[in-house]
Amino acid sequence: MTPRSGGTTRAGPDGPNEDALLVDDERRFYAVSDGVGQYRGAAVASALVVEACRDALAGGPPPDGDLRGWLGRAASRAARALHARGRAEPALGSMAATLTALQLVDGAWWIVHVGDTRAYLLRDGRLEQLTRDHSVAWEQYEAGGITRDQLRTHPNQNLLTRTLIARREFVVPDVVTGDLRPGDRLLLCSDGVIKVLDEGRVAETLAAGDDPQAVAEAVVARADRLGLTDDATALMVLIG
Repeated sequence: MTPRSGGTTRAGPDGPNEDALLVDDERRFYAVSDGVGQYRGAAVASALVVEACRDALAGGPPPDGDLRGWLGRAASRAARALHARGRAEPALGSMAATLTALQLVDGAWWIVHVGDTRAYLLRDGRLEQLTRDHSVAWEQYEAGGITRDQLRTHPNQNLLTRTLIARREFVVPDVVTGDLRPGDRLLLCSDGVIKVLDEGRVAETLAAGDDPQAVAEAVVARADRLGLTDDATALMVLIG
């Protein structure tokens, strides 16, 4: 199964853009990171996180086949890179970012995830969220305190419970996996998209074309038309 991919990012109304995306079809690695805006250096943090994660996975899966550990160590390497940069440049000592990275290996998808940048799978017309948000609002949703519809725009969605942050050189990521099938459409997107587009619109836009770049651009453009309040990034991978 051969992946095709495309991605785009757009600054929110307050600019500059603090999201970062990385597309590497050769290594079958894809990532989106959202710099946490209340901290100085958010754009530096997001770019550093996706590059460090890719570099950590560049050698390919380990001989022992421990893919879960391999991906976890990649997130840890990104955390250490962020911490080292913060120590070298004290002005960036509080910078932070999310990470959602997708690695395709032997007919399976693997995702390493920290924060509220999401991954979705569209299969046979059904959209499934593959990640859980590390936010106070998500915890309230899981506890039954708010509905799925309320989750998207709840003010506590901005209160993150887990990020990569320069003050710490370690992180505990989620690592999830599943099988790949021809026709699968995988989407990584920052919360700027989800704040505007409900999941019905996301599924509808993902299904609307077979050019991953055009689809990713359509996701962000649709969010923009509805009124972006934050930076918006979409990265789509289509499994051929």
